[in-house]
Amino acid sequence: MDESVAQVAATENSELDVEPSKNAIETTKTFPVEHSNVPHLGNAILGVESAPTLESGQLLPVTGSDSAVFGGGPTSEVANKEERTSSSSFNGTIEPSQDTVPVGSTAPLLQVENLNVHFPIRKGFFNRKPEVVRAVDGVSFDIYPGETVGLVGESGCGKTTLGRALLRLVEPTSGSILFEGVDLAKLPAGELRRRRREFQMVFQDPYAALNPMMTVGEAILEPMRVHGVGGTKQQQKARVLELLRTVGLTEAQYQRYPHEFSGGQRQRICIARALALQPKCIICDESVSALDVSVQAQVLNLLNDLKREFNITYLFITHDLSVARFMSDRLLVMRQGQIVESGPAADLYAHPQHEYTRQLLAAIPKDEPADIRAAVASRV
Repeated sequence: MDESVAQVAATENSELDVEPSKNAIETTKTFPVEHSNVPHLGNAILGVESAPTLESGQLLPVTGSDSAVFGGGPTSEVANKEERTSSSSFNGTIEPSQDTVPVGSTAPLLQVENLNVHFPIRKGFFNRKPEVVRAVDGVSFDIYPGETVGLVGESGCGKTTLGRALLRLVEPTSGSILFEGVDLAKLPAGELRRRRREFQMVFQDPYAALNPMMTVGEAILEPMRVHGVGGTKQQQKARVLELLRTVGLTEAQYQRYPHEFSGGQRQRICIARALALQPKCIICDESVSALDVSVQAQVLNLLNDLKREFNITYLFITHDLSVARFMSDRLLVMRQGQIVESGPAADLYAHPQHEYTRQLLAAIPKDEPADIRAAVASRV
């Protein structure tokens, strides 16, 4: 290959669903072959990935957070090495959820019954009968106290709309949302605000979720001021400092602004803000999808630690089935606004019943050494 010209592609697939991520990898693999006949033009692809699942021909030296070079080499040789210290430290360690709650052992904390969220669309001025987009279509499920329920599915299937509808950030078209026996869908605005103290949300983009004009301390303090909880101003500030320590930050960071923090730190701040009102249930909407894989592990471990310490119930929305497997006691699989399959996480992974669930699992890139060697051999 003529190295006078090199085409470099940076591939960052962590925010894609498993199927688009797999398709993107396949496209970059065929690019050099399809363009190799162009005179005087060589084509090389540099894959930049936070997770070592990229099916590359050669793993180049990797620079860590401390600017140290770990090393590299052909993918097949790296996969054959028994000691993969750089990969293991780069991946972090995700602690699986250990507190599986026996379903039916107590009354559900949250009961969703036949929930619908429809968005009308009109085509043309003379079209008197509007069509509707059924973003959430007849969804029903229960969540029990202390349980982590994962909600997975492809982009556009209605996961985020469902999560927002549970808090009525998006108004449901019909159905019921029973939280501790009270239907949130029918509550007036004042009572709904009081109920939201016990039902919080961690959003996908931590930077967009934080006001850039407010310090971190003010952002965490704001929910307590809005709801009038936490005691005096001194007691509220002491509570904020305690929350910062709880999520692994320091008291000295109280007066800093969001732009002074990394993505993982900003997400920790959002988690601290959600904890400020001591909620019983937290919806995590793609809360780690934009983070580096090692930072993902830190945030996921933090969420599990908080679950055990405060007995928090999670609805964990994600497109990453590997993350869902580690975090969830039960899984809900969503497609085109409907729940097509549900069950214990381990059972669903081992014995998926619905064809769509099998497709999602089959699309996960393989990162075992044997799978990497087979992928490399198939291209020779």
